[in-house]
Amino acid sequence: MNEIAHVEELIWEFSDLDRQRYFKSEGEWMSYVIQTTFGRFGPLLDVSSRKQERKIDAMVAALVDKLKDKPVPVCTTLVIDDLIVQKLFDPDGFLEKPENRYLPSSYLERFRNGREKHQLQFKGGEVFAPFKYILDKKLLVALKAIKIPLLLSTDAGTGTMGAVPGFSLHDELRILVESGFTPYEALAAGTVVASKIVQRINGQDEFGTIVPGKRADLLLLAQNPLDDISNARKILGVMAAGRWYDQESIADMLDK
Repeated sequence: MNEIAHVEELIWEFSDLDRQRYFKSEGEWMSYVIQTTFGRFGPLLDVSSRKQERKIDAMVAALVDKLKDKPVPVCTTLVIDDLIVQKLFDPDGFLEKPENRYLPSSYLERFRNGREKHQLQFKGGEVFAPFKYILDKKLLVALKAIKIPLLLSTDAGTGTMGAVPGFSLHDELRILVESGFTPYEALAAGTVVASKIVQRINGQDEFGTIVPGKRADLLLLAQNPLDDISNARKILGVMAAGRWYDQESIADMLDK
């Protein structure tokens, strides 16, 4: 397998899903999967936090053990969990995020009307959102501990979940560092590690490091992100495909 797209996909392994059951649509399938999984986790919400953590740790350890010595890359994508919690428990704060002006107006309208994807998926089960976030972070840490290649990712491309391309990547970097990654490890997940995984797939290691012959894609930053990952946001300019964009050019493009 080339990769598992998102740490969160692993939580379905905690459910006793009927994989032979027929559904007319992807939506029906996802509804069944979510309800079945929430049903499995429901009893854990009624125990003490210490007992809950022990149970979760045991479940995570058993699952991650299946991946030992199988270096299948896993995309991180924890920012979606972060956003789900924001959307469900602080909707006004979510709407006030400056970068959300780049989201499709149709998406924001659905959100205001309570018809957004995660609002519907978690309807009546909002309590599971922070629980899922904790579980996914534990999975991330456990995967890192057994040296599974982890790829920096956000799932922002669909425009249907509230993750703004670019901006959400910086949030993902922050979450990785908060979860025990060094700034270098977090940055490497989106650069040198990512390129090595692409090389496994198509034989081309053409980005991720600044060396002759590779793609000229890089950032010039005002301060060192290895000292503080938030410095990755302090962008003086961008080199993309060998073309230089200064701060003024970037601001102009963002305003369009």
